[in-house]
Amino acid sequence: MKLRIGILKDETHTLIENIRSSVRDMGHDCEFIEWSDLTIQLRNGSLHSSLNSYDVIYLDRMGEKTPSYTTQLDLLDRLSHHVRILNAPRAYTTARNKALTALAFQHYGIPHPRSSICLSQSSLMGVIEDAQRREVKNLIVKTAFGYSANGVLAFPSSQPPWDYLEKWMIEDHLLLVQDFIPNPNAFIWRIDVVDGRIVVANQRYQFNQDLERPICNGTHGGSIKFHAPDQVPSPVRDLALSAVKKLGLDVAGVDLMMDPQGEPLVIEVNPEPDYTRDRNEFPNAIAQFLIHSASNLSTEVHSS
Repeated sequence: MKLRIGILKDETHTLIENIRSSVRDMGHDCEFIEWSDLTIQLRNGSLHSSLNSYDVIYLDRMGEKTPSYTTQLDLLDRLSHHVRILNAPRAYTTARNKALTALAFQHYGIPHPRSSICLSQSSLMGVIEDAQRREVKNLIVKTAFGYSANGVLAFPSSQPPWDYLEKWMIEDHLLLVQDFIPNPNAFIWRIDVVDGRIVVANQRYQFNQDLERPICNGTHGGSIKFHAPDQVPSPVRDLALSAVKKLGLDVAGVDLMMDPQGEPLVIEVNPEPDYTRDRNEFPNAIAQFLIHSASNLSTEVHSS
């Protein structure tokens, strides 16, 4: 049976282009849906939208810069009672927002750098002063919706870059401040997970020139070293899979690093991760998972 799969998104990038191509190559329909084109109707006590005509929806990056962003996600969560959406909107909302992710890490006991959520310049100053008292040498600040190392800044706690921090606070009204963990090897692990299994694993190395505060990201020019999934050290593998499961995600890219004691920490969990353009394992695995999920749902509907 030919399935109908939708990819709900705000921008088009290579990953979702390749997911769509893979689904079509497997003989099924796959279409992009702009979140801004949705019409949601309230009829007879339930919600209806064009999403109801799809067998499954893949949720990618949406319009987080619009004032209605939280409403969009809440509506999608309500619509998910009528059509399966991957990742689930509530899980996606938590993982997409770095502040909510930090709260989830704390709640589930997922090892991560010490974090503080600052809602004003005065609270930001208080967190930095506390770090100075604790003799934390460096800090890192992140905007809630930054991605691909955008909206990320590392700095010495004794010399805060107030111009940047004030600008970001005015723009975002919320900043996440974390202790900067020494990273002498200057790389992080990226573990891409689909349906509870590791599909792609790599180490992403430093792209900036600050030797004391390296920031690692392949998109910005850091080198990338690939490893077979079964070659990932077991503590990294186990923590990555546990974090994805606890956050309730079907598809995710997990960034991890090793602390000075050699134990892994989760930096963030990306619900719409990127990938390297000359490798197709990740988009192919997502396409197969979407088809598998849609097939199972279709079978359940026909059985009932």
